[in-house]
Amino acid sequence: MVPIDPNQLANAVAGTREELRAIPEGTDDAKARVLARWTGIGLMALGDHDDALVFLRQALDLATASGNARAVIATELNLGDAYRYAGEAETAEMLYRRALDGARGQHPELVDFALQYLGKHLMEQGSLTQARAHLEEGQFLDFHVDEFGFGEANLILCPKHEHLAAPPMVSCTVLINADGYLECDLAPGGCVVFDGALTPHGRTPLGAGESVILVSFGFRARDQAPRMVAHLPPAPL
Repeated sequence: MVPIDPNQLANAVAGTREELRAIPEGTDDAKARVLARWTGIGLMALGDHDDALVFLRQALDLATASGNARAVIATELNLGDAYRYAGEAETAEMLYRRALDGARGQHPELVDFALQYLGKHLMEQGSLTQARAHLEEGQFLDFHVDEFGFGEANLILCPKHEHLAAPPMVSCTVLINADGYLECDLAPGGCVVFDGALTPHGRTPLGAGESVILVSFGFRARDQAPRMVAHLPPAPL
């Protein structure tokens, strides 16, 4: 993680720290968790590993106390990264594996992400056979919505998509909106933008001889007021 503008990121992190500090203890744990997580991620990108670990542990404690298993898994992956960047590979791997176990048991839509985190870690550690097994396993993504505070404006970009000339099946990104299921067969250079926290989305399995690279960017909404569950479209039949 390398910030394009370290000064701008440092200012943003200072803002989230101040916003977190202003929350009276025990009054809004959900907001405190999100702010602690984003502060930790920002500090990690800035290379401040010690402080990053403090805030990400705080975020994990809040997620665990709330019983939000999805937030626990996501934060364990972030905390694993923080330990990996700090040079503590064994602790990082323990957190990645714990997150993967949690995803398999409670949130299968997160298995893909957990496999990628653990696979990259194993690759860096020189365990190439294990890394390949983990990275090849993640070939589809169940329907899910992103956590509020991340993915509210979600951009998926496709830099590469290769398949047979006339394949029996080609994978695609699928969204659920008011009109039903929307299939997005992204070609190289193509992209799709949607609200990831309100729009269920996933990816169908790869076909024979197919390979695809997708890059996902998540952005927080400036104004949360219009983003209410009451505005969700009806589920398709």
